[in-house]
This record gives sequence, structure tokens and C-alpha cells, in this order.
Amino acid sequence: MENNVGVLEQLNKDKTVEYLPAIIICCEIIVCGILGNSMSLAYYGFKVSRTSTNLLITSLSIIDLVTCVILIGEVIELCYSVNFRFVAGCKIMYFMNHWLVLTSGFMLVLIALDRYRKLCNPFHWQMSVKAAKLATGATLVLAGLLSSRDLFMIDVVRVNITHYDSSMLVGYYCTHSKSDTLQTAIVIFHILDGITFVAIMLSATGMYARISVTLFKHRTRDITSSCVRLPSCVSCSDTTSSSAKRTDILKRDIDDTEESWSTISSGNKEVPSSSDQKQSAGFNNSGSMSTLVHFTLSSRSPDKIRSAAKRNFEVEKKISLMMICVFVTSIVAFIPHFVINLRYGGEVSEQEFNVGTQIALRLFMLNSAVNPFIMGVFNTQFRNYVKRVVCKCF
Repeated sequence: MENNVGVLEQLNKDKTVEYLPAIIICCEIIVCGILGNSMSLAYYGFKVSRTSTNLLITSLSIIDLVTCVILIGEVIELCYSVNFRFVAGCKIMYFMNHWLVLTSGFMLVLIALDRYRKLCNPFHWQMSVKAAKLATGATLVLAGLLSSRDLFMIDVVRVNITHYDSSMLVGYYCTHSKSDTLQTAIVIFHILDGITFVAIMLSATGMYARISVTLFKHRTRDITSSCVRLPSCVSCSDTTSSSAKRTDILKRDIDDTEESWSTISSGNKEVPSSSDQKQSAGFNNSGSMSTLVHFTLSSRSPDKIRSAAKRNFEVEKKISLMMICVFVTSIVAFIPHFVINLRYGGEVSEQEFNVGTQIALRLFMLNSAVNPFIMGVFNTQFRNYVKRVVCKCF
């Protein structure tokens, strides 16, 4: 079939107009993602204490911010949907998208693990800031290795497109290579992607399910009653591991705890004095139950112990609910993408050039854009920080 270049260019322009809703949606997601993740990075990276939880959230914000910038390539691809000829750009775009999105998924698992250890195993090993840094680096390397195959398997392929007069045109589309020698490898890596997605989903879901059970069981009356039993448990723990861990100490007066719930930290480092704190958390180290050790051993009244326990439980509850919502939103955003890929089996069809299909294929972009908005719903301090920044700018 002879391909008329002029007709193909006109068809590409017509497709760009047809894809205008998808282009607008992608642009809105990218802009919201860049602004939101910039705010999240500024707040969790510089305005709160450096803890394992905050470090992981900061890393997730950086990854999502870079992803939103890279996703500008999705808009360019929509503008050249049937006439995309830039082979190197095609390969790099797919590789970067795959790498960053996969890293984001691994980060959600790390955050789920951090939450799980804090709420379900507060008196055992907790993720330190150093461990969080190493784990983040490891996920970047692992995701990079899994995504590197796109540099070889992604290509600009020739596809048959039906013109308005029912004639056939040969277009150029950025997708998986049609080389016969790569088909087996492409299928294997599709299966690997599915296994990775299921593994991320099941592991994080399992930990968040356990967290949900813990949150349900540890109601206020349960936490209050547990304060009485803590000294005996802690004394045994302290005698066996006093050289390895320091007892958690109070950063602020317990009445200030609720105001800065978002900055609960982990790790085993000693806490600076309260005069050195800026936007710091109410407590330091590994979570709600371990912090009660200090209160139980202190000279504070039982009423203040119970009051602090209630507030600290609410703090951990809010953080965990926030991250559960982030995780669920990410999973839901990827479902249309995987459904379409499974339906067509990686083959390019006429249906894939419909605007509805193009929108569904790119809903995964929400994974990198909505997290800051979910954090703003749960974290009053973050929401107030954004308001102050916006008011200052205008």
C-alpha cells in the first residue's frame, strides 16, 4: 500500500483534534501533579523532622514530580498519534515512564511496611532513616533493571489505519516491536509485569489489612488499658536491648501532639531539645505504642497519660488511613491500563485509536498526581502550609 504523506499528515491533525479531550485531561493531570508534588516535597522534605515515614513520603513526592514532568511525552505522543517517527524518543519515553511508575509502586510497599512495623510490631525492629534511604535506592535500581528491556523492545512500528474514504494508510505508532525474534520475550515480560503488579498489590494489601485490624482492635479504651501493662513489658525489653535502643523521649508537651501529627518519626537517633524543633512531631521513633513507654515511666498523671495515648493513637490512625487511600487510588488508576493491554494482548488495533481508549490508557497518570491532594485531606498542617504558600504568592 502506497502511503500518501500529505494525507497522513492531515489524518494526524484530525486525530489530534479528536484527541483534544485526552490531551486536556493529560495536561491537567500533569499541571496538578507538578504543583501538588512540589508542595509535598517542600513540606515533607524541609518543613518537618527527618524520619523514616517522612523520608519515604518525600522520596515518593520526588519520584512522582519527575514522573509528571516525563509524562509531558504522553501529550506529545497524542499530538503525533499516527505519525510518530522519533524512535529514540519513543524508547526513552517508555523506559522512563515504566521505571518511575514501577519505582512509585515499590515505594508504596515500603511505606506500607513502615506503617505495618509501627502499628503492628511497635516494640520490634523499626525502619530507620538510613534503612529508608537504602531501601529507596534499592527500589530505584530494581525498577531500572526491570524497565531497561523497553530500550530494546519498544519501537516505532508501521500500522494500517483506515482513512475516512475507507482506504488504508500506513501510520507510525510508538509501541512494542513487531520483530518476530522479540515476541517471546515481550510475552514473558508482560507476564513479569503482571506478576510484579500482583505482588505489589497483594503485599501492600496484606499489610494494610493487618493495620486495619489493629486500628479496629486498638480503640481508645484498649490503648488506655494497655498503659497499665506497659511497664512490665518494657522493663524486660529494656534490659535486653538497652545498648541497642534508646527509650523514646518527648519532643513537645503532649498538648501539642495533635497539631503536628504528620511528622511522627522513626529511627533510633536521639531527639533534640524542644527549643530546636520546627514543625516537629509530638513524638519520636517507632510509633504509637512504644511512645507510651515514656509516659508510663514518667511522673505524669494517669489522666495525661490516657489523653496522650488517645491523641497518639489518632495520629497513627490518620497517617495509616492516608497511606491506605493513596495505595487504593494508585491501584484503581492502573486497572484500565492493564485491562486494555490484556484485552488486546499487546496488539495495535483500530479501537486503540479511539479517544476513549486513549484516555483509559493514560489514567495511570493519576497515580503520580493525586497523592498530595489525598495528603492534604488527612494532614491539616500540610493543608495549612499550602494555603500559606498560595496566599503569599498572590
